[in-house]
Amino acid sequence: MEDVKKLSNSDLLDKMAKFRPIAFFGVLAVFAGMAIIITYKLHFAYILVVGIPFIFVARKFYKYHNEIQRRHL
Repeated sequence: MEDVKKLSNSDLLDKMAKFRPIAFFGVLAVFAGMAIIITYKLHFAYILVVGIPFIFVARKFYKYHNEIQRRHL
């Protein structure tokens, strides 16, 4: 895994832009999942199908996002 502190500013912004829509839908999936759990009690189906993949992608996005915030870009 690459160190985000060693990336140039343009590379960092490009990588963050790549993951931005997926992270956005990941956050929406969490709220949709809460509604599904409350309504249909499908805890494990939601966690396996929606929650886990989006959490990994959102973690990658926020790794780049935090470095951009640190650099004040």
